[in-house]
Amino acid sequence: MSEFDLDESLNDIALGPEHVGAGQLNHGLYVKFYMNSVLDDAASTQHGRAVYKDVEFVQIMVPGDKNSLIDRPTRLGFDEKSDNQKFAREYALFKENKDQKVEGTPLKEWPPLSKGQIQELAYFNVTTLEQLANLSDTILQKFMGANRLRELARRYLEQAKGGAPLVQMQAELTQRDEQLAAQQLQIDQLVQEMGVLRAQAGQPIAVPQTPIGTPPAVPTQEQEPMGFVPEEQPMPDDLPPPDEEFDLEAAEVKPKPKGKRRSVAS
Repeated sequence: MSEFDLDESLNDIALGPEHVGAGQLNHGLYVKFYMNSVLDDAASTQHGRAVYKDVEFVQIMVPGDKNSLIDRPTRLGFDEKSDNQKFAREYALFKENKDQKVEGTPLKEWPPLSKGQIQELAYFNVTTLEQLANLSDTILQKFMGANRLRELARRYLEQAKGGAPLVQMQAELTQRDEQLAAQQLQIDQLVQEMGVLRAQAGQPIAVPQTPIGTPPAVPTQEQEPMGFVPEEQPMPDDLPPPDEEFDLEAAEVKPKPKGKRRSVAS
């Protein structure tokens, strides 16, 4: 049997007959990519010493069956049978230097399992509730009481699937409340900033203490109160009394009448 046929048979065993052909998202296998040092025969012969090179490897195993472990160089390509396409999520995490954790609900978060059962399943790389629910009958024979646990896991997942809309709605409401709180905080900050600007705009403008170009002082004339009669000023001594005033018309000098011209004897 070729490596490809072995990989496909592992996939069928992991998922069970009802999941055959479900695709890469439900492959049900334990998959891990890693870098491995491999002896480069050509380079070693050329340099006369052992020369190693880093090669991408992949481990593929049916959860619960360590005898099914495949450990080989990664097959890269663009067809769906290539490792980087068939296990695209795990390969993408590997290239980003991230942990290639299996998606799903961790078994340690599921109350029905004891600590010993979790450790026993983890030894066979069964770490999520989804993996436990999808274990085949062949694998279940290795665990005491595994049939009951698998059935409980399947029921739990079905019930969780039915309550998914409610959980999603609660998550959306929580997100909405967080957005409203953030918007209210921004509004409060804007109101505070506007108050500071208004306070600064209402302050009086400082006037310089030294005036420039002060005009000369103009004396003010006091206003006399209404009904005030001024006192008569004394007359000067050199002015004649009123009775001695002469008639200006009488004193007016009239021109002399013109006389007749005399003839001069020749």
